[in-house]
Parts: sequence; C-alpha cells; structure tokens
Amino acid sequence: KDILRRASLIVAEKEISENLGKEDLQIMQMVRSIDELIPFSNILSERLREWKRLSFQDDSINSMIELKNEIEKSVKVLEKRIEENMQNIAPNLSEIAGAVLGARLITLAGGLERLATMPASAIQVIGAEKALFRYKAGEGTPPKHGVIYQHPLIRKSKKNHRGKIARVLANTIATAVKADAFTKRMVAHDLKERMERRIKEIKEN
Repeated sequence: KDILRRASLIVAEKEISENLGKEDLQIMQMVRSIDELIPFSNILSERLREWKRLSFQDDSINSMIELKNEIEKSVKVLEKRIEENMQNIAPNLSEIAGAVLGARLITLAGGLERLATMPASAIQVIGAEKALFRYKAGEGTPPKHGVIYQHPLIRKSKKNHRGKIARVLANTIATAVKADAFTKRMVAHDLKERMERRIKEIKEN
C-alpha cells in the first residue's frame, strides 16, 4: 500500500506540472517523476521474483504485476509528454541529443537558459559531479562524460573513442541549446551533419 500511495503521488506530479508557467519546468518535473518511478518498478520486479520463488498466492502476485504495469505505463506517458514539450521549447537540442536525454540535461542544469549558458566542457561532464569531486580531491581520474554517455553515439562506441566523441557531442549540444534558448533558429540539421562527419573521422583514426 505504501508503494502504491507513493507511486500515485509521483504520477500526480505530471498533472501538477501542467499548471506550471514554464515548459522547461514542466519537463524538469516529468524527468524527476520518471527518475522516481523507475526504481519503484525495479523494486517490484525484485519482489515478484521473491514471491514467485516463495509460492505466494496468485492474487497477491497479480496485484503486484498490475501495479508494475501501471508504473511502466506512466513512464511511457511521461516520456511521450517530454518528447512533445521538447519539440516546442528545444527542437535543436531534441534533435541532437534525443528528447529524453535533452530533457535530462535541462533538468540537471536547472532550466533551458541555464543549460544554454554552460560551456561545452561543463555539459560534457554534467551528471558526473561525484566523480569530478573525487578527482579534485586527489582520487581517481577525471570523468570523460556525464549523463551524455546515454547517447548511443558514445555508448556504442569503442572505449578509447568515447572521450573525444563526448567532446564533439557536448560542443554540438552547447550550440544547439543556445539556438533554442536565444535565437530560436532551427540549426539542428547542419549541426548534426558536422557532428556526424567529425565522429566518423574519430572512429576512422
């Protein structure tokens, strides 16, 4: 019951976000909701495995399955809304980074305009603050990328290429988000072509 009540509150945040004044704030609320819903779904999956192993009653298991399915549906609804909102406020960023990753960058930065004022070097490692702090404290190595690692151009690349590709992607994102926040010009097509050419060169060397 506690899980159901908490999950219901999180889903309700989507409805509350519709009343916020700025679309980037709506996006930030939806990203945070997804970040809370997914761990609940994972917990339920673990519980279901345990319950099946212990031969719990079918009614209990079915209730857990229904709850897990509802949470997964809510995540999909939120992701769809994020894609729609991102097309309205950050079409260039959405095209370069993908709608959900772009929304996550906006959330981590604290808003669209804040992301637009960040240097590419900061965008490259945003989301890796703990690793950066450890490095500055004299432990470990500096992070080569933060949350942008989720982008398939980095994630699917060879390990020795990821740092350079992350820099190219971060630079492209920095230019794209400035256009979204300030000039409102659609520049993603040209940016994407240049980015893909540069990444191809990196992979060929």
